[in-house]
Amino acid sequence: MHNDSLRILGLLPNDLDLRSGLVSDMQEKFEDVYSDILFETAIPWRSKVNEVATHGTNIMEYDGAADAASYYLNLADEVVERSRVATAA
Repeated sequence: MHNDSLRILGLLPNDLDLRSGLVSDMQEKFEDVYSDILFETAIPWRSKVNEVATHGTNIMEYDGAADAASYYLNLADEVVERSRVATAA
């Protein structure tokens, strides 16, 4: 059984090691193929995210000033905006 009303809100590139040239190549290919559903926000690898997991909390409580927190806030804004558009459609 499948859900005909299910829609993909977007694809999220995450845990990206931006030091790798391979990641840049993959991002370009994703943009070429999935540009219509790819989130503008991408989440790079950050040690703070790993620390949060071991402390059983979230990035905002653990260190809301960390750059990792800003990536997740940007993603949240984008999800809210896309949700509004999807609901209106």
